Amino acid sequence: MKSASRHFPASLNLTPYSAEGVAESALDIEIIPVPDFQRRIVDDARFREQLFAAVAHRFADLEQLVEDVALTGFEARLARTLLRLKDDAGQVSATHEALAMETGSGRAVVSRQLGAFARDGYVSMTRGSIIVLRPDILESLAHPEL
Repeated sequence: MKSASRHFPASLNLTPYSAEGVAESALDIEIIPVPDFQRRIVDDARFREQLFAAVAHRFADLEQLVEDVALTGFEARLARTLLRLKDDAGQVSATHEALAMETGSGRAVVSRQLGAFARDGYVSMTRGSIIVLRPDILESLAHPEL
């Protein structure tokens, strides 16, 4: 249902809408022509419920991002994101651009802060990969109130 929520505004008012989606796991996708989409909203209760649940989830994500950007320093947001995205080996497979989108910041800001984390020994970086070396320190940066 992620794809339907990404195209929701365009499907209702016929405005061109550009979007990019990144799948974090295998998925099936269905592309629905606008007239069929509009008919399904009216006629298909299950489709309508899934669609509005997806839209509500996206609004909640956006609200959380706005709150994080407004109330949390960038260092804490990036630390939280790295901790959330790392695998069991501590590897984060994300570009600086992807991390910028995740944290509501710019790529240059991400690169600068990752460089500081690397200089301090919290992470190591290779092309296309970041290794979290000190999750304990990132955890304390991510949640300074603890």
